[in-house]
Amino acid sequence: MTGARLGTIPFEDTTWGAWKKKYPDTLVLSTDTGHNRDYRSDPYASYYRSSRLLFPVEKESKEFDRKEKVVGIERNRKFKAYPVSRLKGQKTISDKIGEEPITINWEESSQTATIFDSKGNQIPHSMSFWYAWYNFHPDTEIYGK
Repeated sequence: MTGARLGTIPFEDTTWGAWKKKYPDTLVLSTDTGHNRDYRSDPYASYYRSSRLLFPVEKESKEFDRKEKVVGIERNRKFKAYPVSRLKGQKTISDKIGEEPITINWEESSQTATIFDSKGNQIPHSMSFWYAWYNFHPDTEIYGK
C-alpha cells in the first residue's frame, strides 16, 4: 500500500462522562496492565499548559497561540481551522468550506465538535493544536476571519 492515501473516518473527541452518557453499554480495557503507571492522570497535562514544543516545527503562525486547540476539516482539498476559542458559547454553526455548506454542532461541556454535510452525513475532522494543523495545512482558511 506504499503511496496509497489513507481515508478518514468520523470520531468523537470527548470526555468519558459524555461518552458514557451517549453509549452506556461501553466497556473499557482494564488498567491492570502489568506496568507501574498511573492511568488516572494525563501524562501530558503540563505539556498542554506550557508554550514549549517537544520537537521543532518547520512553519510557525502567529495567528493564534501555538497550542490553541482547533477543529480542522478537509473537504475536496480545501482546509479550514475552527479555533475552539471562537466556538465557545455557540451550539450550532452553519458555515462553508469552499462552496460546500457544513453544520458544526459544538458541545461546550465536553469540548466536542460533530460536523455534518448538507445531506446529514457526518464529516471526519481532527482536533489538534494550532501549530500542528498549520504545519500540515499552511494554506488553511480560518473560521471567523
